[in-house]
Amino acid sequence: MKPLDQKNVVLDDIIINRITHCKFQQEFSPEDDIRSIIDAGLHTLFAAGAVGNSKDYFRRFFVLERDSKSMATAIPLIFDEVMAMASKLEHVMKHINFAQKPVGL
Repeated sequence: MKPLDQKNVVLDDIIINRITHCKFQQEFSPEDDIRSIIDAGLHTLFAAGAVGNSKDYFRRFFVLERDSKSMATAIPLIFDEVMAMASKLEHVMKHINFAQKPVGL
């Protein structure tokens, strides 16, 4: 058995030097394919916790076609929402005492 502090040089090299290759097609996927992909994602291990219930959805899925009117409309709305969430998080982080020992430890 290898000591825990020994590095796996080959694995480290693969992770450090990895390259992602994506090939995108211009045509929009059929609606049935998109629904199947979203449905598969909703059945993953943590999907139920992420989505919530019908009264308090945490995550919703939207499929927007590139360069469409709906995409142009959504971009500033999403950006504004992300910035608002970042501002709230920054405010909360200012009031957390990170030096405090967690309860139960």
